[in-house]
Amino acid sequence: TSLRNEVEKITSRISVLRAELEGLENRLRQHHSALSPVRRVPPEILAEIFSALVMGVQGSEGRDGLLDLGLVCKGWRRAALSSHRLW
Repeated sequence: TSLRNEVEKITSRISVLRAELEGLENRLRQHHSALSPVRRVPPEILAEIFSALVMGVQGSEGRDGLLDLGLVCKGWRRAALSSHRLW
């Protein structure tokens, strides 16, 4: 029984460590995402890219694509909304 108790303690500790590892991996992914080069593109450049997209796509598809771009992140939404040429 002593050995069984020790195994249970170790198994429990492994579960705790796995949960910690998962949390740390999630944080690491968030940091990598925040440091992504596309996040450093100035809003004016993003607006130019978005404008080229809208001009290159006909009809409602261009507008729908623009709306989708605004859903990517706050920065992209701000860039899209701040460019008067897009609307």
